Amino acid sequence: MRRQLLLPVTVIVLAVLSVHAIAAPNETPEKTLQRYFESLWRGDRTIYEECVDVTQMEAVDISGPIPRWQYTIKKKLSLGPGEVRKAAKGWGPKSPVRVGDVELQVKQSPGFPMVSYYLRQSGGLWKIYLVVPWGDS
Repeated sequence: MRRQLLLPVTVIVLAVLSVHAIAAPNETPEKTLQRYFESLWRGDRTIYEECVDVTQMEAVDISGPIPRWQYTIKKKLSLGPGEVRKAAKGWGPKSPVRVGDVELQVKQSPGFPMVSYYLRQSGGLWKIYLVVPWGDS
């Protein structure tokens, strides 16, 4: 009797673990950003679409790999009500940011401006929904 119960339980546990392993790459904003850059560097549209909210991001031409660049996350902000109100002043009533979103302020290779990547968690996975360049290059 125990063996008959053990097999279905084992199959269920393995199925849950495999789904978690597939979802794991986008479990943090930082991992999502790394995968996003890797998708651009490799020219991999499938991974790109796993990392961005395609309903909010403009289409990017991913016809092939592009040269790699260095980047550093300078600041990570978890957006609360104050940050959302501040953002709404710049964007107006159609502000895309919400409480709980994350902003990663990123310095890319020399010659590139600072860039803010805004991410939102959906279904347990983080996705980029807005990219805003700012500052000096």
